Amino acid sequence: MRILIIDNLAVASSRRDLYRLLAKQIGEPIHLLVPESWREQGIITYCEEEKDYNLKIYESPFIFGYRHQRIVYLKLKKIIGTVKPDIIFINSEPENFNTFHLVLTVSKYFPKIRLACATWRNIDYRNNPYPYKFGWINRLIESYTKKRIDICVVYSHTAEYMMKELAGWSVVYIPPSLNIEDFQFAPKQTSQKTDSFVVGYLGRLSYEKGVDILVKAISLTDKDIHGLIVGDGPEKENLKMLAQNLGISHRIKWNDAVGYRDIPSVLTNFDVLVLPSRNTKFWKEQFGRVLIEAMALGVPVIGSNSGDIPNVIGECGLIFKENDYEELANSIKRLTDDSDLLKTLLNRGREKVEKEYSIGMASQQMIDIFHKF
Repeated sequence: MRILIIDNLAVASSRRDLYRLLAKQIGEPIHLLVPESWREQGIITYCEEEKDYNLKIYESPFIFGYRHQRIVYLKLKKIIGTVKPDIIFINSEPENFNTFHLVLTVSKYFPKIRLACATWRNIDYRNNPYPYKFGWINRLIESYTKKRIDICVVYSHTAEYMMKELAGWSVVYIPPSLNIEDFQFAPKQTSQKTDSFVVGYLGRLSYEKGVDILVKAISLTDKDIHGLIVGDGPEKENLKMLAQNLGISHRIKWNDAVGYRDIPSVLTNFDVLVLPSRNTKFWKEQFGRVLIEAMALGVPVIGSNSGDIPNVIGECGLIFKENDYEELANSIKRLTDDSDLLKTLLNRGREKVEKEYSIGMASQQMIDIFHKF
């Protein structure tokens, strides 16, 4: 069984742990196609060398820029011809340009190859416009790809329900995963705490992420509660101005976006992580990967009730109503006042990550998928 996987984010070696384990468990090499470079959180990563001989890396130039929904690999046909896979799994939405390019190429030149795609979708685009500049193109693409794709991997239960209604493909839920060896459980001890309690955010600084709600919430808390906001985006200057207008600029530190390898060291600076996302017409939180990263490290989490956040957190953190900064402020105060609750939540968080979000779990589920073909 020869498998080719296409994944934009796997340009970075740190994003390949799942595929290394998959190759080990299958007992034969996994072939991985990635772009020559990729940009995430404003940071460009060029295709990194792979030391595991069971993971064969193929890099390709591409067109249409660093956008998941529109990238097209220029060497796709050549690489498929070289690998001669039985199965291709593209970690991309069915409406994306690269999924269309793959389906078109396989249908025309390699019709015996079986195909699987993936989706995070939690908004039904059959009733809402696609959130892209030329959404009608994406709608046409999906109407074509869904007739040829055999299996659709979904990363949330909301997506699972939608995809089952959309087409005749087999739908399989696989929760997002991380290598827990890279996120060692190391909760802060009382002796490590400083005079301030650090409320952290890590991610894009855009309207839908609701960081303004966090800033407002901090303004309602005691002066020994400080914010550490890590990331970049179009709202950064507006957020800094908001903090200034609220008189708390001195209580919030702003750091630029970091690469994936640096996430654990950043998160360990937080006493609590907050993900204050809000729904918009075209978006609601699809998962919130930073939540499981924090939970794995022993950092308590607070999240809004946007999208899949309540499902990810479960009983391992606190949930507040989106846009309600007063409730968020009360949640922060609750954790600062109740050390027993804090300890309970961080222990629950680690247990949940180990049980539900490890790469070992995801790898076995992917093997089960491939055996369906």
